[in-house]
Amino acid sequence: MNTLQTIGAATAASATQVARQEAEQAAEQFEAILVRQLVGSLRESSSIGDEGGMFGSGTGSDTYSDWFDQHLADHIGGSRQLGVKDAILADIERAGQLERNDDVAHSTLAAQKAADRSHLVALAAARGGIDVTR
Repeated sequence: MNTLQTIGAATAASATQVARQEAEQAAEQFEAILVRQLVGSLRESSSIGDEGGMFGSGTGSDTYSDWFDQHLADHIGGSRQLGVKDAILADIERAGQLERNDDVAHSTLAAQKAADRSHLVALAAARGGIDVTR
């Protein structure tokens, strides 16, 4: 493989990786909006009688309701238990609009692990040295 072919292959892999990152970000944003709407609807449906729900109906109750909705939605979305994002990405891949590239994902994960390890080594060095006998 000559230099131009190598550059072309790297550029194609990079473009695939950028497309995947953009699709993941869009799917994650959709999941966050969906969860926020679900949490808000659940909280509103929990109102019983004229008491105004969990936070009453007084001054600031709407602010507390919004804070509650956002915090709970962030917690649920951050747990990665829903799988909405993964389902969206799988559908996009099945439709052929996004190339499934496990090699790019694995190389990205390997690069992240290497960066994490080098960060730990740098921290150990800053604290007084590295024990090379381990």
